[in-house]
Amino acid sequence: MDVDPSVSEDSQNGRTDKSKGKKPSHVEAVPRLDIKTSICWMDGSAYNTNPSTGTSTPEIGPYDDLVPSQVSLKERVEDGCRSCFSLDTLKKLFPIIVWLPEYNFLKLAFDLVAGITVGVTIIPQALAFAGIAGLAPQYGLYSGIICCFVYVLMGSAKDITLGPSAITSLLTAAFATSLSPKLPNGDTDPTMAIMLTLTTGLIHIFMGVCQLGIMVSFISFPVINAFSSAAAVTIAVSQLGSLLGLAGVPNEFIASLDNIRTRIPDINVWDMVMGLACIVAVFTIKGLRCIKFKDNIDKTTPKYILLARQTLHICASEIDVFPYLVTFASTLLIGVQWGIFVGVGVSLLILLYPIARPKLLFSSVQGFMVVTPTSGLTFPSAEYLEIKALDKALDVDKPSHVILNMEHLSFMDFSGIQAIKSLLAECEVNEIKLILAQGQKRVRRQLKLAHITNLIIVQTVQEAINKFTLEMTLDESRDGDGHYVVRSCMTRL
Repeated sequence: MDVDPSVSEDSQNGRTDKSKGKKPSHVEAVPRLDIKTSICWMDGSAYNTNPSTGTSTPEIGPYDDLVPSQVSLKERVEDGCRSCFSLDTLKKLFPIIVWLPEYNFLKLAFDLVAGITVGVTIIPQALAFAGIAGLAPQYGLYSGIICCFVYVLMGSAKDITLGPSAITSLLTAAFATSLSPKLPNGDTDPTMAIMLTLTTGLIHIFMGVCQLGIMVSFISFPVINAFSSAAAVTIAVSQLGSLLGLAGVPNEFIASLDNIRTRIPDINVWDMVMGLACIVAVFTIKGLRCIKFKDNIDKTTPKYILLARQTLHICASEIDVFPYLVTFASTLLIGVQWGIFVGVGVSLLILLYPIARPKLLFSSVQGFMVVTPTSGLTFPSAEYLEIKALDKALDVDKPSHVILNMEHLSFMDFSGIQAIKSLLAECEVNEIKLILAQGQKRVRRQLKLAHITNLIIVQTVQEAINKFTLEMTLDESRDGDGHYVVRSCMTRL
């Protein structure tokens, strides 16, 4: 490329004299070139200079790229309503619209065979679940069959379990059946259970419309596993009354054991023998399928060898054992209806603790103290960060500059901004300069809207060190009148 030799090297590279504190209105033209050079100033502003036209236009600086979205609230509402009432949304709500035109008699035959097979097995299961819920047997059949017809219209999964389950039956007994009066024929009044089912369905519909399925993500696997295990133990204990021939045994774990203990003389021996014989027969038949003969012997490692590995898993993630044990114990001792809430609460506390007490990395670079938070700056951790950073800055070797490295901060709330303001004020009182570095776009936008005075923001930590090291060097080279003093002079001949 041919460049006009009359143009200085500094002008070609887009550099100007910053010591005068003036921004150029133009740069000397470079013929036959159309190049944009960027001039960034330490105060955060920037200018684009087009050498062919000699004009300078503002460029994106640390704050200038933080333009909020121009989409109005009305447009967002219109887009949301348009998507809610679109054909795609209708197909998601009623998948039968998609697959019914492709349905044929061959698929119908297969579905009939599968439906009859599963229906035969679900009848005794539904009767048992009705007994766990404390309701008449017919209500188990209602809930086990009717829901399948509804799922045909709104479901899309090929393999799914519908109808009542052991846990839902136990919860129904804890919430509704225990509060319902008895009918003249001895059955429990199903009104409360029906109202509970209706309310649960309405809540599910509301959560589905509002897309609140993300709330399930806050229930950890240890909590679900512990709750299911404790519910299984509670159900097994509640069935001991039927096994021993005792009537009126409550469903709660502690209450069931206490009731059976006080009624040991009333145990029906023949009912107990019949029940134990059925249990032995079921486990024996199930075990016969696992017996290997001749060449059918399983050559894999026996499962009992995995016990040591499972112990290592527990030791490697001991934090997950705590919510598991708390959920399991609370479900058994307090009740099924409260066990899941206690487990979720403990899991949330464990999840929020690192946010409230984030790890702060302190380092010293060329006399600068660099503070690096490892998580966001929100109201649980705002005061903690302020106190720890200030205590470290006011230590024995007090630095003149504190750099807050915000590379891990993706969001700050009102409390976090107030903590920055308070930390800045405390640093000014103690003659310490607070510098913020490597802030992300969202954080810089929030700081801009906060209008914090005397706040210094740079792009990188190294930029802050280079700038203020030069500033400190110049300050040390001044005499009492503020003039610069040349300490030494070397002349190269």
